[in-house]
Formats: sequence, C-alpha cells, structure tokens
Amino acid sequence: MKKQIIILLTVCLLLVSCVSAQKKVEQSRENSPEYQYNMGLFFLNEGKPDLAIPHFNRSIALRADNYLSQHALGIAYSMKGELEQAASFFQKALLINPQSSETRNNLGMVYQEMGFLEKAEKEYQAAIADKNYASKALPHYNLARLYVMQEKLQEAVFQLESALKRDPRFVMAYSLKGNIMEQLDRYRDAVSCYRGALDSLDTHFADDTDIQFNLARAYYHIKEYNQSRRIFEQIYNLVSDPAMKKEMDDMLAEIKKIRSV
Repeated sequence: MKKQIIILLTVCLLLVSCVSAQKKVEQSRENSPEYQYNMGLFFLNEGKPDLAIPHFNRSIALRADNYLSQHALGIAYSMKGELEQAASFFQKALLINPQSSETRNNLGMVYQEMGFLEKAEKEYQAAIADKNYASKALPHYNLARLYVMQEKLQEAVFQLESALKRDPRFVMAYSLKGNIMEQLDRYRDAVSCYRGALDSLDTHFADDTDIQFNLARAYYHIKEYNQSRRIFEQIYNLVSDPAMKKEMDDMLAEIKKIRSV
C-alpha cells in the first residue's frame, strides 16, 4: 500500500511538473517577438490576415524596432483591402529600415492602388536603384503596370524587358507584354509573348486558361486559324466569363465561315 502511495505521489509530481513546464513554454512563446512574428507569418501564408494581425502586433509590442512585423502588417492590411492602414505600416517599416527595397516595392503597389501614381513610381524607382536588391524584376513589372495605366506603352515594354532579363520565367511579365503587343497591333510578337508565358508556367499549380485564350486570339489575328480554333476548342468548357465566351463564339464562327469559302 505504501509503495502504491509513493507511485501515485510520483505520478502526481510528474504531472504537476509537466503542466508547469508547459506553462513556461507558453509564457516563453507569448513573450518572444520572433515566435509571435512566425505565428503571424504562418497565418498570413494561410491567407488568414485577421488571425495574423494580433501576432504581428504582439511582436511589435515586445520589440518596437521589429520592422519585419511592421512590413508584414502592411501585407496583412493589403490583403484585407485596407490600403491606408497598409501604407501606414509600410511607411513605419521604412522608418526603421530605409534599406528595405521589398517594403518600397510593396508600398509602391499600395500607392498605385490608391491612385498615387507619382508616389508609386518613386518607390519602384528606388527599389530598382538598390544594387543589393535581388528581386528587381518585381518593381520593373509594377512600373510597367503603372505606365500602362498612363498609356505609356513603349516605356512599359522597356520595363517588362528589364524584368524578363532578371527573371526569364516571369509569367506575368510575358503576359502583360503580350497584352501591350496586341494593343499595338503587333500580334506575332503577342504570340511569342504568350508562348513564353505558357512555357514558363507550371500548369500543375496554376490556371493557364486566360493565357491560352489570349494566345488563341493572337493566332486568329495573324490568320493562323487552325491554331486558334484548336486552342479555343480546348479551353471552351473551362471559360465561364460571358464576355470571353462571346468573343470565342464570334471568332470560332468567323473561322468556320472562312474555312467554308
């Protein structure tokens, strides 16, 4: 009986010890700016900004100069569509670390969405000018988007070519360049761009229907009707947008008419 009591007491002590250790771990995590930041990042990557924000705020409360958490809050509020809040946090991040070109690029994107194009251009240019910034393809691409908004198509093409030199598999840069080539009635160049986009796209992880549609339309305009029809028929049931569907129907009908002559 005495032995059983001792065993019982030992087990109880072990349980108390485990609970105590668990509380210490929880307290340690609660007071760790790095842990709070990583938890916020986890939720951000899961597409749950509302769950991420409290962790980033806690990280900043524990360490005021944590520019990564300020930057991450900018991303979180961007995801929520709260652009003024997003800009504010990106600005705070830059006050702590003015050398963060990633933050400048993101701030530029927010400014652009808010319609502050001059401010956006300034941030993109600053990111591009940073010799140590490894992801310059992104601000080049964003600057191209801005120039398209301003109808500066040649300047946009230059920026896209700069982006593709830095990242030859940049799908969105190929696609946007193809759109511009179509606007300039340079449909053969558009075909080349869209084919470049498809060659760079990992179709196991992305939907290429829009690019295929644009490629088929470009083929139609250079009178490569067999290629155009083949692609349209391939993607026809994948397209749900009524305007795209009508455009396909019109071009397929025209191809059929041409072939019947």
